[in-house]
Amino acid sequence: MQVASACTGLTHLELSNFRCMSDPPLHEFVSRCPSLSHLALAGASITDASLDLIASHCPNLSSLSIKFCRKLLEPGVRALAGCTRLESLNAALVPGVSDVSAPLLFQGATLLKTLVLNQSPLTDTSLSSLSSHCHGLEELALHGCPRLTNEGLKSLASSCLCLRYLSLSFCDQVSDAGIISIANKCRHLIKIRLDGCRQLSNPCVKALCRPAWAQQVRPERDQVRGSSQDDCNGEVFRLPGEYAAARLRYLSMQSCPKISDDIFDHLLAAPALRFVDIARARLTEWAIHSFHSRRPDVELCISGVPYCPMVDC
Repeated sequence: MQVASACTGLTHLELSNFRCMSDPPLHEFVSRCPSLSHLALAGASITDASLDLIASHCPNLSSLSIKFCRKLLEPGVRALAGCTRLESLNAALVPGVSDVSAPLLFQGATLLKTLVLNQSPLTDTSLSSLSSHCHGLEELALHGCPRLTNEGLKSLASSCLCLRYLSLSFCDQVSDAGIISIANKCRHLIKIRLDGCRQLSNPCVKALCRPAWAQQVRPERDQVRGSSQDDCNGEVFRLPGEYAAARLRYLSMQSCPKISDDIFDHLLAAPALRFVDIARARLTEWAIHSFHSRRPDVELCISGVPYCPMVDC
């Protein structure tokens, strides 16, 4: 392939949605471009052979998208454990993502910061492995993984304390207890999507919005720096009596029928909040309007529709 031959120093390659992209032309690029660090192959007709080649020929690969690649099976996903510098992986709707392949992947790709495994059959076994090996994880999308439970979220909360973005939409078995575990430990959380988690109710929102009180104090560091510090590797060190306001900026809970008017008292306690999308369910117009009036800085949507009170329209 002439392009591959002429671009041997290529570092970024975008081939997403090229449905005719198959193993032979990709092999040309990978074999001739060993400096690749970012590779996007969403929707490509590649097989496990391509992932084997990528793992062995792209030592600097840090970002890979293989979402919607329907021919990729467990051996290919396992091979990605060889990409030890991988920081971002999107493998949504890849058939080979399973409780067999995912843990092996996590054992090798320990530097992952962004991981998308939407609509996969993963269970708590995979979440436990992820928690054990990928402590620096910041963004995790598990939309439509119905086999995950609160136990898996507790494992995640115990080790992945740097989480800033989390999507658990349509994870049917997740309830308040699991989200409360995340809220209590992952105090850097900025954005969370929980659409379609029908067991969720007001208590989990309260946990997401409440301040994070100091768990420990390290006087020597606070005295030297003269201010409180947050350590993303675990604990929050603060002066006695000091607290960190909740960082949550984005909350989406469409199709969560158990939430009620009390949710707005919790949302008012989150000063950083800028976007909320919640199901109308049991909410009254008075409560919705009252929150909208008191927090005009928050973009409020009800069941996906921007809220517009009659008097303001």
